Amino acid sequence: MKKTKRNSLLRQTLGLFINLFCPPASNKRAFKREIAGTTEHLPQPELLPGPSDIKIPSGSQELIVVWDALGDGRVVGVFDNEELVKKILAVNPYYYRFYRCVFGQPTTQAIDWLDETQRHELEKVLCRPEPDIEKPVPAEPSGTIRAATSEDVNRMVEIWLQASLKAHNFVSSDFWEQNAIQMRDKYLPAAENYVYCEGTVISGFMSLQKDSLAALFVAPNRQNCGIGRKLLDYAKTLRHNLSLAVYEKNSHSVKFYSHNGFSVIQSQKDPHTGQSELIMQYCGDQRK
Repeated sequence: MKKTKRNSLLRQTLGLFINLFCPPASNKRAFKREIAGTTEHLPQPELLPGPSDIKIPSGSQELIVVWDALGDGRVVGVFDNEELVKKILAVNPYYYRFYRCVFGQPTTQAIDWLDETQRHELEKVLCRPEPDIEKPVPAEPSGTIRAATSEDVNRMVEIWLQASLKAHNFVSSDFWEQNAIQMRDKYLPAAENYVYCEGTVISGFMSLQKDSLAALFVAPNRQNCGIGRKLLDYAKTLRHNLSLAVYEKNSHSVKFYSHNGFSVIQSQKDPHTGQSELIMQYCGDQRK
């Protein structure tokens, strides 16, 4: 008996795309007959593998996910061939980005891109309910805040770039990388800057320009530890009123500022990226 050769994951993916976008002519004729009122069913796609033919990657196999950075963040494809990925990225390096992952293992970089609804949907797909274990309450950060010096600028730019790439997946990474020099040489020197230090390590910073909170960034590995709130509270002690601009798609930051007393007063388009941004305001007179 002739053995059936199992399709590779790459071949299965390509087969799925071919059937979705380039169906055989016989499928098109059958579809027209069904529209005309016949009860004839469409034939099964010839290239789509059946359940018995699907090859599940091993738990240690590295996969490469390609996604659309300037679209809605949709996944373009999942591949196990790095050379093919390079060819795809070469088609339009400004729009396409990629990350590596291992099959069956959580990928923090990918999960961070999802909003609350998408994470909920992912949990349903994975069917991995969280165990009923009481989570420890994170300890209050014990660092200190001080005025920044010129020696801190490089570390501040590093934090700004890392945090921007993580929070703004809807903007091309090229935009942030190309603006790092301007951040160092133009924007930070023109602002009133403060850094959050844990020992000798700077974990976050904020920048003020008059009554505007021009920047507030925390290193990705120290986020969700209360450092951002500490910096924001310190800014409130320096300014009676504060305003800021935040991308509308950055739902995590919008919720953070809303929770800390800021209200949306205006919506506008960022001329640099074309993205919608919200102008939020904090008024000290509203404090209870």
